[in-house]
Amino acid sequence: MIAALYARYSSDNQREESIVAQFRACREYCKLKGYTIIHEYADEAYTGTNDNRPQFQQMLADAEAGMFEVVVAHKIDRIGRNVYDFYKNSYRLQQAGVQMEFAGQEIPNTPEGGVMKAVMASVSEWYSANLSREVKKGKRENFLSGKAAGGQPLYGYDYAPDKRYIVNEAEAVAVRTMFEMYAAGRRYREIQDWLNSHGYRTRRGNLFGKNTLYDLFRNRRYIGWNVAGKYKRTGKPRNSHAPDDENVQIIKGICPAIIDEKLFWEVQKRMDANKCCAGGRAKAKIPYLLSGYVFCDVCGEAMCGNSNVSPKGVRTRYYRCGKYMRQGKIACANRAINADSLETVVLEHLRSVLYDEGVLDTLVVKVQDEYAKLVENEDASRKMMIEMRDKARKQMDNFYDRIRAGIPLDEIDEAEFRNTKNAYRTAEHNLKQIEEKGRLPKVPPAKIREYIHTTFGEMTAEGWENEKSTANYRALLENLVDSIRVAPSTVTIKLKVRCSWCLRVESNR
Repeated sequence: MIAALYARYSSDNQREESIVAQFRACREYCKLKGYTIIHEYADEAYTGTNDNRPQFQQMLADAEAGMFEVVVAHKIDRIGRNVYDFYKNSYRLQQAGVQMEFAGQEIPNTPEGGVMKAVMASVSEWYSANLSREVKKGKRENFLSGKAAGGQPLYGYDYAPDKRYIVNEAEAVAVRTMFEMYAAGRRYREIQDWLNSHGYRTRRGNLFGKNTLYDLFRNRRYIGWNVAGKYKRTGKPRNSHAPDDENVQIIKGICPAIIDEKLFWEVQKRMDANKCCAGGRAKAKIPYLLSGYVFCDVCGEAMCGNSNVSPKGVRTRYYRCGKYMRQGKIACANRAINADSLETVVLEHLRSVLYDEGVLDTLVVKVQDEYAKLVENEDASRKMMIEMRDKARKQMDNFYDRIRAGIPLDEIDEAEFRNTKNAYRTAEHNLKQIEEKGRLPKVPPAKIREYIHTTFGEMTAEGWENEKSTANYRALLENLVDSIRVAPSTVTIKLKVRCSWCLRVESNR
């Protein structure tokens, strides 16, 4: 039988080695059974209380596409810890003609085995719910007593031996200063430059950045409040910046305050006002063609798209060093570069590169190789579907021979017969789709050269933002460009292919 393996671990007290151990047990199980493993699916740090797991969903989709006949997991709780989801997805696999087996739990394919599955699935769900209840109970007791739930203490505090918060006086100076500077109208960049230049560092030893400051400014522990329940948002993603709702619990005066409430709420007022003013700008989707390819030649950090709007409403796009954007000029002194200018320079050179015979030959060979892989995959898919169809046909004929001989089928036989017919229909359907598409035609090198010149040869910096052409521009970059390094006065384009000249361009900023 053709088999697929599935493994999962959740984020609580487990590591990726758990996946390795699960796969080892599943491989040994398949070896004993004589199964051929075609694919392995693994979800790392995903809870089993729901089936919203990317590799699990991919496994279900591949099962319905007829790629394998059996899914092997280590135990039932790896498939999930929710009874409803377990049976819902078991039914999907059954409808696709795919069996479910477990390397660490020998469950017979009988009515008694069905009862065992039900019991084990229910126990898995109970275990998860009970563990969650006990963890929440402990967290609530810590919250009510003012003790830390774990992790590093908030900047400006330390933990006492009993896990209560005490003020770290050295860091508290920085906390008071940053709040006072912001309330006085100073910008994030000025505050982080002051902190970094005076030797202050985050708890991880990093320079202070804008995001770090934002989180610190919003934290009510600095006025002695303990806040819980920010992450409990039904049907919504986790977000500590979300407004308070009925789930939020607050205890005032539970820990020592570092700043007074008047200063804290002045800062909140200014942050809210700035947030309202920047709302439209934050939602605007500004395109940057070279994202992912541009790097700072001073510190090596990736350069990010950034824009500003003049008093007359004119927007200008730039590429800026990511380290500078997060941590200020003390981290990196490189300047920004105009996005329009950089994109024009890069595209002009790439158009020239396309007419270099050595580069063109390399691209033609790459296209031919990729095309050959498509043909090979198509042939492999056709062959696999034919084998599945013929195997299912043979199994169906065996059932028909038994029926003609008057041998009755029990419930298990009837279920297997239905699964076999589903597998046959799936293979027939997939074969029909493959044949309707027809075989891929042969494409001579001259046609590939013509396509490259027609598609990429006339590209300009003004035309790439059209949705239909953006993919072509990105394909051009992917095949030709390794990286673009921006220094204070030069731009260096490193290509993936050999060319007859070195591309080093003086930049007018």
